[in-house]
Amino acid sequence: MVKRGPKSNSKARYKAEAEIIAKHGTLSSRKIAELLKKDYGIVVTHATVNDDLKHDLDSLSDSELKNKKTGIMADIEELATDAFNIAKTDDSNKVRLSAMDTYTKVIKTQAEVLKKFEEAKLERVKQLRPIFYVFIGEPTEADLSKIKKKEANKDGRKETE
Repeated sequence: MVKRGPKSNSKARYKAEAEIIAKHGTLSSRKIAELLKKDYGIVVTHATVNDDLKHDLDSLSDSELKNKKTGIMADIEELATDAFNIAKTDDSNKVRLSAMDTYTKVIKTQAEVLKKFEEAKLERVKQLRPIFYVFIGEPTEADLSKIKKKEANKDGRKETE
């Protein structure tokens, strides 16, 4: 019996989703849910797939981020190796060409995954960076209403008093 729902064997589901995306490229969450059911026997809604795809990397700790990256990259490497071996050894020209196309897609996916993880890491560092306000000379008292008017004018809206 196949478990259902978002909590059902998420590691296998993530791996299956990565394989589907590597094989077919960018797909809608509904199409991925259909392929999960058809190819892997995993029954989930498109909303669950959408949540998986939009899982916020920023919410992960540094160690979780590293572990997730390591797992995803290992799966991608395995897929790339399989596709490359098929492209080099199969007897059929059509199968070799198809495998090489798949290999190219997997490598592009690998680059996109690395980019996303690096962006998440940079965003995390940016959020953790302290902000210092430096004043040179004697601080002067500011008129808060004037500052609000300037900000409102910058945003393109008029300040009403």
